[in-house]
Amino acid sequence: MWRETHRSQASFKDQNTMNHLKNIKDILSIPTGSRNVATSGYSSFADSQFFLGSQFWPENFQGTSQDMSLSQQSSLEGSEPKFSNSYHTKPLLFGELKDKTRTFGILDKFEENRKKAKEKHDTDVLAADCHDIRETLKNIQQVVADTEKNTTVCQTVLERFDSFASTLKNNLNGLQSDISRQFETLLNEVNSQKGEMRNLEETMKKLPQQSMVRICKS
Repeated sequence: MWRETHRSQASFKDQNTMNHLKNIKDILSIPTGSRNVATSGYSSFADSQFFLGSQFWPENFQGTSQDMSLSQQSSLEGSEPKFSNSYHTKPLLFGELKDKTRTFGILDKFEENRKKAKEKHDTDVLAADCHDIRETLKNIQQVVADTEKNTTVCQTVLERFDSFASTLKNNLNGLQSDISRQFETLLNEVNSQKGEMRNLEETMKKLPQQSMVRICKS
C-alpha cells in the first residue's frame, strides 16, 4: 500500500513537471513582436506560477531558468534596436522648440523664474527702503523747519525780554533819581524846619528877659 501511494505521488510529480516544462516551452516559443509590453519574455505567464513551480520543483526549475535567461538575453539583444528606434522616434515631452539656438530645459526655466522672482523681491525691498529714506528725510526737514520756527520764536521772546529788562532798568534808574531828589528836598525842608525851631526857641528864651526889663523900667 505504501509503495503504491509513493508510486502515484512520483507519477503525479513527473506529470506536473512535464506540464510545467511544456508551459515554459510554449512561453519561449512566443514570437518577439508579441512581447513588446514586457521584455522579460514571460508576460503571458504569471510570476506566481513561476514562483510556485520553483518552490515545488527547484531541481527542475533551475535548469529551465538558465535556459530562460539565455533566451531572454538573446531576445533582449534583438529587441534593443527596435526599442532604441522607438525611443528616438517618440515626440519630445514639451514639444519642439521654435528657437533651437536657445534650448532651455525645465531647469533653465525654473532658474530663470527664480532669478526673476529674486530680482522682483530685491526691487521691492529697494523701493521700500527708498520710500522709508524719503519719509525719514521729510520728517527731518519738518523737524528742522519746526526747530527754525521755534528758534525764531525763542529769539523774538528773548529780544522782548531784553527790551523789557532795559525798559525796567531805565524806569528803576529814573525812579531812583526821583526818590533821591525827593529825599533831598525833604531833608532840606526838615533842616529848614529845624533852623526855624531853633530860632523860635531862642526867641522864646529871650521873651521873659525882655518882659522883666520892661517891668523894671516902668
